[in-house]
Amino acid sequence: MPNTPTYLLYHGKDKTGKKIWTRIGAVWPSKNGKGFNITWEYVPLGDGVTVMLPHDQQHDNIQIIPDEQAA
Repeated sequence: MPNTPTYLLYHGKDKTGKKIWTRIGAVWPSKNGKGFNITWEYVPLGDGVTVMLPHDQQHDNIQIIPDEQAA
């Protein structure tokens, strides 16, 4: 696997009207190119998972605010 993941996994939750994003994992393409390998650091209990491009590849104005317990 390359060192830089293709996508990052985040869990978003609202705290006092702000969306707090916590990085919970990463995604790399599989060696055969027909799927993806997912590495989890945390598993969210609610509200689902958001898959985003790594920060240096984002083209929109999404602001990632790490949680106090982020990896």
